[in-house]
Amino acid sequence: MKLRSTILACLAALLASAAPAAAATPSAPAYIDISVQQNIDWRDGLTVRFLPDEKLCRSKYGNKQWQSACATVLGEDGEPVRGIAISPAVPGTWRWAGRTSARFTPRETLSPSASYTIDTAGMHIPASVKLSRPQAKITTRPLAVSMPQHN
Repeated sequence: MKLRSTILACLAALLASAAPAAAATPSAPAYIDISVQQNIDWRDGLTVRFLPDEKLCRSKYGNKQWQSACATVLGEDGEPVRGIAISPAVPGTWRWAGRTSARFTPRETLSPSASYTIDTAGMHIPASVKLSRPQAKITTRPLAVSMPQHN
């Protein structure tokens, strides 16, 4: 019985030490910034990444704890993303591509050399997350033709 108690106490200590040093709360939120990138294949649309705002997180939580304090999960892979918008409006779907990235798949190919604004202000995010900025802009790549070289 004493061995069992010792094992349980060791296991509890191990689990406690494996827990993150700090978890985001509404009074100590995870500060998240957004970035947008065009996917390699034009038909694949855009990906919005929600990553810790390193500068702000370091200033609030210090150099040692900023990563764990600002780590967060915003969605589940494959689930629809609600409240995010692209303008000018483009028909398509938003889905989570992992827990911190949202992918926009347009019904039609995005226009080349076109500017778009992604607005996340309408998203339902946990109270423990604060977005550094609600919008991001992107200009799609220009239309290009490449010709194979013949020797």
